[in-house]
Amino acid sequence: MDETKNNKTHEALPLVLTVPEAAKKLRIGLGRCYELTRCGQLRSIKIGKRILVPRAAIFEFLGMPDETPA
Repeated sequence: MDETKNNKTHEALPLVLTVPEAAKKLRIGLGRCYELTRCGQLRSIKIGKRILVPRAAIFEFLGMPDETPA
């Protein structure tokens, strides 16, 4: 039953999140989330001026495997 719940959680997240979206999912402040991306603790990609956080990076940060296909 827990695996089903985890898979639904994984599927509920988009492939990439903006920093504000990632902060909400992680339940941390926006400034803290930007700080984590700047120092490399939360993996991110920059496209133009936008900073995006891959779904897999959220699970890596939490120490959880991202087992769902993209």
